[in-house]
Amino acid sequence: LLMKIFKHLYLNNRVFYGAFIVAVVYVLAFFFPVLMNVALVLLWALTLLVFVDVLLLFISKEPIKAQRILPEKLSNGDENFVKIDIRNLYGFNIKTKIIDEIPFQFQKRDFLIEKNIESKKNAFFQYHLLPKERGVYSFGSLNVFVSSPLGLVTRKLIFQKDDQLACYPSFIHLRKYELMALNNEFMMGGIKKIRR
Repeated sequence: LLMKIFKHLYLNNRVFYGAFIVAVVYVLAFFFPVLMNVALVLLWALTLLVFVDVLLLFISKEPIKAQRILPEKLSNGDENFVKIDIRNLYGFNIKTKIIDEIPFQFQKRDFLIEKNIESKKNAFFQYHLLPKERGVYSFGSLNVFVSSPLGLVTRKLIFQKDDQLACYPSFIHLRKYELMALNNEFMMGGIKKIRR
């Protein structure tokens, strides 16, 4: 259980800032011994807060629900929208960082979405992909990094591994042209009737 927790646990910058302050107070305590007790209190306070934050984030087996919603297929040369739906099941507001492992063909290595989600609420957003070649596109994991209001540690959760989508010639534009053609036929039919 502990190994599983440590595998998905990350310390945030606030912990290192706190540890730096404790270290500075310890150094000053060599010159001003009265500060030694202050340093000890700060160290125990930081340790306790980290423990509480870990407890808050890991006490629930299913703290959030996340889903990547993909189209049935990708349209080559067009903007294709990918939707992500996240529900916060914690009893407190959370800060999330979402890293979706996009197919390697897009060469997007800096994909990151940050979102604050209220307790028991959903967050829904989307991004677009522009494929430039036909073939099969493989998505990796949908990674969600969650922090509590304390913001000392982060929990990593993984969803939806290995989704695959086929990419076909530009059917989005084909549909537009078909609709335009039908519309033109309808208009021409209306003009003919008026002339009669």
